[in-house]
Amino acid sequence: MDLSFREALTDTDTFVFCVELVTSRGIIIEKQGKKVLELARRLVEWDRIHALSITDNPGGNAMLSPDTLGTDLISRGQEIIIHLSCKDWNRNALQSRAWELASAGFQNVLALSGDYPTSGYRGQAAPVFDIDSVGLLEMLNDLNRGMEVQGLKPGSVERLNRTNFFLGTVVSPFKLQERELIPQYLKLARKVESGAAFVITQLGYDARKFDEALRYAALQGLNVPFIANVYVLNPAAARYFHRGDMPGCVVTPDLLGLVEKQAASPDRGKGFFLELAARQVAIARGLGYRGAYLGGHLAFEDYRKILETEASFGPDDWRTFAKEIAFSRPGEFYYFEPDPETGLNAPPGQPRLPGLQGGGGAAQDPVGPPGELQAQPPGPQRRLRQGRPRFPARPGGLSADREGRKEGQGHRPRRRAGGQGPGLRLPGLRGLRGLLPPRNRLPLPRISVRQEPAQRPLRRHPAGAVRGG
Repeated sequence: MDLSFREALTDTDTFVFCVELVTSRGIIIEKQGKKVLELARRLVEWDRIHALSITDNPGGNAMLSPDTLGTDLISRGQEIIIHLSCKDWNRNALQSRAWELASAGFQNVLALSGDYPTSGYRGQAAPVFDIDSVGLLEMLNDLNRGMEVQGLKPGSVERLNRTNFFLGTVVSPFKLQERELIPQYLKLARKVESGAAFVITQLGYDARKFDEALRYAALQGLNVPFIANVYVLNPAAARYFHRGDMPGCVVTPDLLGLVEKQAASPDRGKGFFLELAARQVAIARGLGYRGAYLGGHLAFEDYRKILETEASFGPDDWRTFAKEIAFSRPGEFYYFEPDPETGLNAPPGQPRLPGLQGGGGAAQDPVGPPGELQAQPPGPQRRLRQGRPRFPARPGGLSADREGRKEGQGHRPRRRAGGQGPGLRLPGLRGLRGLLPPRNRLPLPRISVRQEPAQRPLRRHPAGAVRGG
């Protein structure tokens, strides 16, 4: 590629293609390690791929470090996105790791909270989560500005050389409940404010949700490029995601039924799955995404087939595909009202915000014909407290190592607030900043890595919770 990944996204209107490479267990000469390396080297030689994205201990499992594979690939001129997550490192180790990556020539970093560890050497690995993805982005952005550190002489300050990271983040619009979706979007705004320059979605199979993420970003003025996650299914992966074994990866019962039906074909559905991926790429292009992020257990020829199939579609075919790839769940919450004509979301207007003005609001989508809404009885008025209202445990979230692979399961622990009983964590008035009328917005102090008076510390991750985003 003549253009860097950063230049392709920021200086041109090029639709970029990224391929995710999942690292292997053991040293690079293991059978699986050599297989991944061989595929990566073939992809390097193909000028249609703008970046190869390498995972960091995906699923919370110990895997080969991403820069082991990445070092070989950047030496061949390939643009690399390195995943960097908070699950295994405290803030000092993350800072050291960032300097290591910058020194080795890695500039594109996908900052993640990470998946909760699921295994470990002779026992369960302990999660770290000293900071989360917002704090990590703040730290890396500070390195880009030239971080100030204590000098050799007492009281002196030294400014370090600037790094040149191009920072990315993730978001999952594929949340079932309002209480799961709204924090995702509020946190996305915090990530962009903290330095994220591009966004990759979690994987899902609902065109209306892909459309929703772009509309929310436009509504909030988040002027960063979005890349659509297109994961190529197979029967085993579909069953795995459907069981909820990978946090944040959604395969609905209807989609699983279609997968099982196609799996009975002579090619075990491979042709269907590649066609489905090509149609998702076409939808992403039509909606206004700046690229596609291809994942799955594929051979080199499969990637070529997807791109060739997508190129064969007509310019408006994506509108038909958007109506077909609409695998939602009963009662799923959408931020915007539906557009029955397109199967997507209605043009910009008042978003769906039940209860924020004192109860009621538009209902969640019922099980029934697309475009129909059923009223719900008004709910109790929501109370805004000094603390942060606590969300109950969630069945899934972001997992981009399948963070989004990008947020997961677990309870948020209660915290004491000034000794007055259980404190509550969530956005509260801070989180509602972008949703309330301007006269109700409150000034928000910036988060900073440096522990200075009148500044807040980096966001800590709640102990025991699972975060991907």
